[in-house]
Amino acid sequence: MIKIINNFLKKIWLHLIVWSLFIVYEAVVIGLIFGVFGHPLTYLLHYILVIILFYATAEWLLPWCLRGRFKLIWAIPLGFSLIISGFILANYILDGWLVKQDFITHIEKIEFNREFVLRVLYRCIYILGFATAYYF
Repeated sequence: MIKIINNFLKKIWLHLIVWSLFIVYEAVVIGLIFGVFGHPLTYLLHYILVIILFYATAEWLLPWCLRGRFKLIWAIPLGFSLIISGFILANYILDGWLVKQDFITHIEKIEFNREFVLRVLYRCIYILGFATAYYF
């Protein structure tokens, strides 16, 4: 069992290091800019969503979309529309739960409005860019 774990860690050590650096960098920069540091659970849950978005795009969506010449016409718009919509919805549900549980205290209620969608969409496109670069 230990050998299996060691082999797994050898395969993903670079990913763990890069994700750790990325998360610390973003948390510190955003905290310093906005003067608000969140609860550790908010960081954990949001970065789980980001990591799922990244690997779902790089390991599943792009290989599926780019398989076959004629599939490109409909698969890329459909696939990216679904994954972006899912990410926005997951963030809305997560933020609503975090506010309800008082893990996010600087906001009273999460509203699904233009500002929320654009903020999450920007973040989504940012991560999709990294995922696409990683895939290629």
